[in-house]
Amino acid sequence: MVLSLIASQITFAQEDEGDIYFQIGVEDAERYIEEYLRPFYNGVGYGFTGGWYNTAETHKQWGFDFTISMNVAYIPRRDTKFLFENEDYDKLSVRGGSAQLATIFGPQNKQERPELSIVNSDDDELVIVTSPPGAINMKSMIGFNAVPIPMYQVGLGLIKHTDIKLRILPKIDFGDGSVGMFGLGFQHDIAQWFKVMRWQHISLAVMGGFNNLTLRYDLNYDEPVTAGNEVVFKLSGINIQAIASKEYYNVITIYGGLGYSRAGSQTQVLGVYPAEEVNYQLPDNPIDLQYGNNSLNTTLGLTLKFLFVTVGVSHTIQKYHVTTVSTGISIR
Repeated sequence: MVLSLIASQITFAQEDEGDIYFQIGVEDAERYIEEYLRPFYNGVGYGFTGGWYNTAETHKQWGFDFTISMNVAYIPRRDTKFLFENEDYDKLSVRGGSAQLATIFGPQNKQERPELSIVNSDDDELVIVTSPPGAINMKSMIGFNAVPIPMYQVGLGLIKHTDIKLRILPKIDFGDGSVGMFGLGFQHDIAQWFKVMRWQHISLAVMGGFNNLTLRYDLNYDEPVTAGNEVVFKLSGINIQAIASKEYYNVITIYGGLGYSRAGSQTQVLGVYPAEEVNYQLPDNPIDLQYGNNSLNTTLGLTLKFLFVTVGVSHTIQKYHVTTVSTGISIR
């Protein structure tokens, strides 16, 4: 689901409404699209860096786990709109000089979306008046605005109560695109070095993880656009945590973490795009958008274990809150 969302949104110009972005020149287009898509990329970034752990307890040597999780990053209400000011743009304007315009998670009702005017670059003649879209109406589908990020990982116990964690997605082709991912993390039991920290059998650990993803999507436009055009989307993130957990009755584990996460992304529209009658001539490789977010965070979670099967849920408090639901197998 999330891969199709990424591909559909970063290929904005393939839709009829998206054609307006090729009528306003690169500078205005990048500035507008950056604000329009910002909450989507922030949600992907915060969700992408989550879900690395469901306990502070590490494996014994060669113990392992396999976990499938869904990280749901919630979009704050404040980010369903952004402030548009005419002075920041060359060929775009709204009545009154400024307005709150919809982001990708904004209102679907046109009555709630101010009209945006586009003028010609040569003679300032009006080209079109349109209501910028609010493209993803997740609230009507699931009750709230959010970005879901599915994830899976494998953990393996090494020496000195240290786990290695792997997130690997070999390159997969889907439709007109492809995607691949690699992630690497380590979790180390620090209670083993300080007897006083073993009080009441509380597990303490530090964890660090890094993962990156690359998605490519062909832009199959009609003529006169040339062949070989594509969108390249790259996402990377880190997560550093201090974790504590306590197990009860060999079934219930309550855990919490304090840490820091950071994610960055780059979206490039590559290729040559000849101008049509109403469009501006775009340079080669016309779009290069970069986003970044970071936040201190606090995580609280609960894991249930039935023999080798685990089921868990956690919630991370940060700039974009994330709820993680997971299931898997674990052999300590």
